[in-house]
Amino acid sequence: MAETFIIDAYNVMRFFVSAEELAASLEKSRRALEARLKAFRRIMGPGTRIILVYDGAKGALPPGPAENGFEVRFSRPPQKADDVVLELGWRLEGAPGLHVVTSDFSDIALKIRRLRLKHWTSAEFARFVQKRVAMGPSSGEKLDGGKPRTASSFEAEEWVRKFGFGDDEAKGDGGKAEETRR
Repeated sequence: MAETFIIDAYNVMRFFVSAEELAASLEKSRRALEARLKAFRRIMGPGTRIILVYDGAKGALPPGPAENGFEVRFSRPPQKADDVVLELGWRLEGAPGLHVVTSDFSDIALKIRRLRLKHWTSAEFARFVQKRVAMGPSSGEKLDGGKPRTASSFEAEEWVRKFGFGDDEAKGDGGKAEETRR
């Protein structure tokens, strides 16, 4: 399935860029983030699309070389990156495999929670990317003996959420039973 990730760039940067890169310059930090997310996109496969949204108020430079399935956008003041992320989420709502990545709960996450898309915090997305990169390409890869690889616990949890079995609101207990089990 094709997946689209709309990413609040400055929100996820600290999870993908080292302290040294962050200290060097904003431009180097951007390029490091973009390189890591491009590598992730290639591992996920050709149907994966990443839209990385930066806040233009922090200084926008011309985008680097174009890569199919990877877009870099800068908000135009007075608009903020949050506004662009929300606009994209609303416009693409309902598309299969749509994800919005942000840890900005007040300006973005609360406003998209009723949309037909998957919200990821920056930390959740960083863990997912780390696992996908460690596993390598997902094009039906087989492990020893020709057996398909098994799903990770993270993937299994994602499937449970995606198919509605992990919906805390539907349980009527606000997720307390799930917390108790952990």
